[in-house]
Amino acid sequence: MTYRSKAFTLVELLVVIATLAVIAGLLFPVLTDARKSASQTRCSSNFRSAGLAVALYTGDHDETSILASQAPGPDARAETDRTWAQMLRPYVGGASIFRCPNDSFKLDADTNYDPDVVTLDPATLDYEQSRRTNLGYNYLTFSPIGEAPNRKWVSIPANMSSIATPAMTLHMVDSVWSLDSEGKPYGGGHYLVMPPCRYGKVGQRRTDLIDIPNGFRIFMSNAGWIKEASEFRSYGGSYPWHEGRMTTLFADGHVKALTPEEASRGCNVAAGFSGEVLDSTQYIWDAR
Repeated sequence: MTYRSKAFTLVELLVVIATLAVIAGLLFPVLTDARKSASQTRCSSNFRSAGLAVALYTGDHDETSILASQAPGPDARAETDRTWAQMLRPYVGGASIFRCPNDSFKLDADTNYDPDVVTLDPATLDYEQSRRTNLGYNYLTFSPIGEAPNRKWVSIPANMSSIATPAMTLHMVDSVWSLDSEGKPYGGGHYLVMPPCRYGKVGQRRTDLIDIPNGFRIFMSNAGWIKEASEFRSYGGSYPWHEGRMTTLFADGHVKALTPEEASRGCNVAAGFSGEVLDSTQYIWDAR
């Protein structure tokens, strides 16, 4: 009786390995695309949840926009202030919607996010986490922060009825805390974002688009949009976390993914807000 060996020959083993390599090569791009699509879907879902929560909040507050910050100013801290994300949290049941799935930054009680801080107590941790939400608030339209002549800082919420075209007005957008010298994100998100343009024209007169009382000094959360800055672009705190696109929430509650170029249409982006809104029908950051 002749027995045949059941072991693989070297040739057979190499054929199996090559076949598996080919299959893996075919599946890897599909799995990568599926993962990216799932991330975008989850982020969009977070923004929709935020939009529903904002609608509930404004309904409970006589259609007044959510405050950017309850007690803003240079000395704002956990003991005296609450951010819009903290104020919105009771309407969403948790903090998970405030993080982009593509942002790996984690702020915890052992994180030395600031060299002057060794350990974060629970209240400070909660406050700092809320400031680093990846949902950036278009606060200069909905709740600008200003310093009054008496040097007190306040948030000045707009009434939602003042938004002429909610479906064309950006409410929130994917954000980043900061960028390093190579343009890579770090530090999480930022709860406030800046528009690409601050000024427009009425006839020949240059007009400030930010609706704030006379005599108030406006708080700027960052340097704004910089079209070309060394090796990267700055988008006023906004950031394209999803393959070059930013998830955006509009004032009517719909969500859309936009490139930075699409998000700044109608505006002649320039450093220091020296550009102007050239086409208000395309500009999505202020429609009052």
